[in-house]
Amino acid sequence: MGVPGPVSRDGTVLKCVNLGWEERKLPEEMRRYFPSLLRFEVGNDVNVATLGEMWKGSASGHNSAVMITLGTGVGGGVVIQNTMFHGAFESAGELGHICVRPEEEETCRCGGHGCLEQYVSATGLLHQTKKALARGRSLFFRAGKT
Repeated sequence: MGVPGPVSRDGTVLKCVNLGWEERKLPEEMRRYFPSLLRFEVGNDVNVATLGEMWKGSASGHNSAVMITLGTGVGGGVVIQNTMFHGAFESAGELGHICVRPEEEETCRCGGHGCLEQYVSATGLLHQTKKALARGRSLFFRAGKT
């Protein structure tokens, strides 16, 4: 199962801001609901998607790949020599929470400020558009004018 956020190697969801989850031991929870479940694995959704692309998709036949996703958030998966790269804090692919605008005053759902996700995710684009319209700014521009 893939979830949008960092997941430890034992399947513990460390944080999932899009779902409002803090630390959750998802494999244990699933076994409570489905006692006959023999095996349940969980990982970051983009990591799982990257592995899927390497298995049957556009990256099949390669031993390394990088995948970037844009949706509700911004994510990335990195596989090097057939091994998923997790990083020091299990969040190597959490590209959406890289600070790109430190002067931003609004808080991201992760608690940070100026995260990439605040501007280029579907959620961020919608929020930025609503802010621009509320200020009376046009969303259109003419070629040659900024």
